[in-house]
Amino acid sequence: MNESNLLTFSDEEILKRYELFVGNFLIDEEKVNRKEILPRLWSITVQGKDFNVTIELKNIGDWYGVAQWCAVVREPNGDQSNYLLFEREIEEWAAEQRKSRGLE
Repeated sequence: MNESNLLTFSDEEILKRYELFVGNFLIDEEKVNRKEILPRLWSITVQGKDFNVTIELKNIGDWYGVAQWCAVVREPNGDQSNYLLFEREIEEWAAEQRKSRGLE
């Protein structure tokens, strides 16, 4: 890759990765209810437990020109966690960029 090669993802790739994250969230838990509230916003509850979060698809900013698409998990108390959807791809791209510049 050269300096002009930025890492980008199509809308289809982003939505597919996000939906995979939502579908796998709490996959080992029983009685998980997933409900799409709005496009790109899901509510996740566990029947019989006091568990309720929302998961939103969000670009939390650019990192050296690469969009950081995340699944943002929000708890009712306001706490949130960001899960980078393309972490592996971004790490590989960054390693290639460092190598092409002789930094590794």
